[in-house]
Amino acid sequence: MIAIAVTLGVIAILASGWKYSSDRKAQAQPVSTAAGSMPQRAGTVPENAAAAIMRAIDPESAPNPYFASYKKLRLRLPVSAADVTEIGFHQASYSYALHMKSLLPYADAEKAKKARTTHRDLKKQEVTADAVLTGEVLKLWRNRPGKPDTAMDVGADAGSIVVSPVTGTVVKVKRFDLYGKYPDVEIHIQPEGLPKLDVVMIHLDGITCTPGDTVIAGVTPIAHIRDLDPRIGPQLKSYTRNGGTHTHVQINDVTNPSYKGLKGAIKVTDS
Repeated sequence: MIAIAVTLGVIAILASGWKYSSDRKAQAQPVSTAAGSMPQRAGTVPENAAAAIMRAIDPESAPNPYFASYKKLRLRLPVSAADVTEIGFHQASYSYALHMKSLLPYADAEKAKKARTTHRDLKKQEVTADAVLTGEVLKLWRNRPGKPDTAMDVGADAGSIVVSPVTGTVVKVKRFDLYGKYPDVEIHIQPEGLPKLDVVMIHLDGITCTPGDTVIAGVTPIAHIRDLDPRIGPQLKSYTRNGGTHTHVQINDVTNPSYKGLKGAIKVTDS
C-alpha cells in the first residue's frame, strides 16, 4: 500500500499525465467545446500538501478511489480526490434510476451544513488500486419521485477534470437544456459486460470523449465540471464554499419500458 505521506519526489516519478484510451471515430455527432471557452477553476480552497501529492500521481498507477456501488458494479470517483468538495446522495427524478450504495459512512448533515464541509482529511487517503475514498458523504432529501440514493452529486470547482466512473464504452453524448432553459451536456456510458445499465452524467463542459470511445474507470478524462448558472441553486451549495458546482451521476435501467434515454445511442458489439 502506498501511503499518502510519501514524499513529493517519489510520487512525481509516477506522474505521466492523463492518457486517452481510444481515438475511434464517433458514430453519432460529437459535442465539441473549444478549450479556450473553459472557465477557470475557482480556487476557493487553498492547495495543501496532501492534495498536491495526490495531483502528482499517475492515474494509471493508482486510479481515483471507489466511492459507490450498484450490486457488483463499483464506481470510482469521477473527479480527483484532491478536487472533490462534497458528495451528496439523493433521489433521481424518475423511477428507472437504480438505487446505489455509498461505500463511505454518512455524515451528520446538519453539522456539515453549519460548517459547510464534512471535514474530509486527504492525509488519511490510501493511494492503491482498490482504495475507497476517505471521509463521509451526505444523504440528502429532495421532493422527487425517485427512490433514495438513486443519484449522486459529486462536487468540484468548475473546470475540474471529470473522468469516467466505470470501465466501458461511451454510447451517447448530447446537448440539452436543463429544466428547459440552462445549457448542459449529458454523457452515457455502458459499463463493460453490463448492457442493461446506462451510467449517465450531466453538468459537464469541455467534452473530451465521443460515442465509441473506450473509457477506463477512474482514469480516462471525458469532460470538465460545468460552471452552473447560479439560478439553478444546487443543493450542494449549502454544504460547500464554492457555490455547489458538481457533476450528477446516476445509473438507469435500460430494460425499464419508460426509459428513452438511449435514443440515438450507438450499439456496443462484442469484439
